[in-house]
Amino acid sequence: MQSVVERSTQTYGRLNVQSLGLLSDLYSDDLEFQDPFHHLTGLSALRQYFEQLYARWSSVPSRSRRRWDKAIARY
Repeated sequence: MQSVVERSTQTYGRLNVQSLGLLSDLYSDDLEFQDPFHHLTGLSALRQYFEQLYARWSSVPSRSRRRWDKAIARY
């Protein structure tokens, strides 16, 4: 049986704008997410949040995205 951390890591590793449905593997419809900048209620709100993130990310120049990917790969 996978731990929550392993399952989350695998799911987020496969996540992209076309696979946002995978979020339902981790979260229930009645989720509540809050950080200093956002307060989201419901799985649909979380999906919309990720859609916006991916839309912004796609506007970042590819050279910057490659640098980010290399930095993340070190961890």
